[in-house]
Amino acid sequence: MWDAAGVVAYALLFSLLEPILIFFILLVLELLLPRIWSAQKRMISIGTMFLTLAAWAVVSQLYFLPAEPFVPVGVIGFLIRNGHPLRVIWGILLPVAALSFARPAYFIIRSQKALTTIKSFFDWLTVLSSVYLFLDVVGIVIVTIRNV
Repeated sequence: MWDAAGVVAYALLFSLLEPILIFFILLVLELLLPRIWSAQKRMISIGTMFLTLAAWAVVSQLYFLPAEPFVPVGVIGFLIRNGHPLRVIWGILLPVAALSFARPAYFIIRSQKALTTIKSFFDWLTVLSSVYLFLDVVGIVIVTIRNV
């Protein structure tokens, strides 16, 4: 049982370090946001960027989920025949990704109702995150005990 707790503790430790790293990157990006925005609007913008980035991280892993890739054979054939397949992929994904970041930002800037809705969602998410933070602290204690 102690070995299983160790495996879970290391997984929790890794799952804590990754969001912390992303948080610091977004904190640097927060410096680019206008200072005339309220602190609440800047906080919600950064939080929305974080969730959008997390959603893209999940989407990037969906390719490996099924036993066989779900990309149609015609698309793969087109990419093989094309001289620059990565340019085509980036040419499609970059505008979609930019739109996925720009659209929530637009609604945060323009709509007070969207701002309050996202704020209430973040309030709910804070409660859920506090449970995970407690589990992360337990994981850190277990890793520390195992390595001392």
